[in-house]
This record gives sequence, structure tokens and C-alpha cells, in this order.
Amino acid sequence: MAAGDVATSKGSAAAEYLRLTGRGTPTSGCGSGCAVMNATIASAANSRTITFRYRDANASRGATKDLIWATGGGGFAQHAPSARGTLRVDFRSGTATAGGSKVKRDVAHGTLMLVAWGALNPLAAGFARMKFLFPNGKWFLGHSVGVLLGGIVFGAACIHLVTANYDGHVQTDTFDSHQKLGIAVMFLWATQFLLGVFRPNKEPKDGNRFGFIPTSWRRSWYIAHAVLGPVTLVLATVTVVLGAVVIGNKWDGSADSGVKFLAGGGVYGLLTAVWVIIALGVWRDRIAKTSNGVDNYGIGDSTLDESETNAR
Repeated sequence: MAAGDVATSKGSAAAEYLRLTGRGTPTSGCGSGCAVMNATIASAANSRTITFRYRDANASRGATKDLIWATGGGGFAQHAPSARGTLRVDFRSGTATAGGSKVKRDVAHGTLMLVAWGALNPLAAGFARMKFLFPNGKWFLGHSVGVLLGGIVFGAACIHLVTANYDGHVQTDTFDSHQKLGIAVMFLWATQFLLGVFRPNKEPKDGNRFGFIPTSWRRSWYIAHAVLGPVTLVLATVTVVLGAVVIGNKWDGSADSGVKFLAGGGVYGLLTAVWVIIALGVWRDRIAKTSNGVDNYGIGDSTLDESETNAR
């Protein structure tokens, strides 16, 4: 992170100036060349105001500067703020404009990812395990539609991630894990999608798919697709849960309904409901399989009633 100069106040103590250079607790004062100075403290029953002078030798007429404020419990160690915001100061006019809250941005990201990886993509994968419950190619149609819708929502979440200026996060181990797992899920999803598009044909009589993918690769393709799918879903589920923890820690005390849902148990409730539905579907599928008196779940094999067109 870039270094930042800070004016702080706690209790009845006078203002203290610190220079933040990393994630750890600052161990030294701001020192010479500090950008903030001459701070005064005004306390009321339920508020505290810090007024300070800001000096920037590199500021030019017409330039702007973003200032960050936050309040929270504890000392000068990294903490979850109970309130925060930004100010943009215009050096030409001397005016300051309050920045908008980032809570809606975070809730939008969390909601999109929850819909994609908490519902659509798991249900799409579940259809592939319900071939007898949804015969005649219906399982493949459900799988394809689920993958398509899940991909659209996931893509929208990724675009939002790039365009919404995702800065200002409290850098914690939880956030780091969420970020790294999210990147891994993106690559795994792209791999799974490409495997689905470039899958080999089932029957040798159909020839090579796209003229260059032989049917002899079908078994290897099936194993790769069947293994990467659950791995991707597990990592995505962990990523979503970590994201809910990040939002809960970052916006602790927020009255926003989206924060309350994502951090207050809504994520766990939806994930549980979806996986219970999938488990029941797979169980019912096995009953349908037994009642039909067939056992053709071999690797890469068609089911008895599988559509000759939809399943390809």
C-alpha cells in the first residue's frame, strides 16, 4: 500500500500524527514533512471533530486530493471501522465533496457472485447427475441453460469488479484468501467452459468434433470435466463464504439490508438450500435408475433415454 499521513484522536488525548506504510500497527510518528498538522479536537456528546491543516508541496492549481476518514474501536492497530468515508478536496476552489459509500458496490458484487456460485452453477452441475430423473436430454438442457445463466451472471460480476474501482479494502488474511481463490475460480471456470465447448463426440460415426477433436479423447475429456467441476464448485463456495466474512467485517454495524443478508446468514442459508435440493435430486435419480432396471453410468456412456442430439 502507498504511505499515508494520518491525524488521530482517542478519548481526551490530543491529536497524534502517524505515517502508515503497511498493514501493521504504526510504530513511529509522522516525522518531518508530515502532510497533516495543527490539528484541534472538538468533542460533543455523540461526536468528535478533528480539524487539521493539510500541506501538499506537489499540489497544483486545479488538482484534487482524496482524504479518507474512519472511526472505530480499539487503538491504532488495524480495526474494522464502524463508519468511514472519503472527501475530495479541490485546491482551486477550496471546496470538499463527500464521496459516496462503497457499501452498495460491495453488496452488488457479493449478490452477483452468490447468485452465480451459490445457485446457478451448482444447479447446472446437479442436472448432470440427474440423467434418469430428467431423461430424453432434459438433463443436458438444464445443465446447458444453468451453465449459460451462471456464466452470464458471473461475467457481470467480473465486469463489475473491474469497472467499480475496487480499492479501499481493509487488507486482511481473509480478504487476501478471498481474492486469490477468486482468481483461481475464474481460471477454473474458463477451463470448464472451454472443455464443455470442445468436448469430443460420443460416437465414432459422428467423426471428429470441429474436424480436429477425435472421439477417442472422450474418456479423458469426461474424467477432466467430471473432476474439475466439483473442485471448481468447492473453491467457489469457499470464496463466497470468505466474501461474506469480508463484508461482515468491513461493514460491521451497517443498516444496509444487503449487508445484513450477506453477512447475517443469508449466504449460508442459500448455499444449504441449494445443496439440499441437489442431494435430494441425485437421490431421486438413483431411485429412478433402479426402478428402470438399468445401470449405464459408465464413464462417458449415454443413459438409456438420453437424447441423441441434446447430449452431444
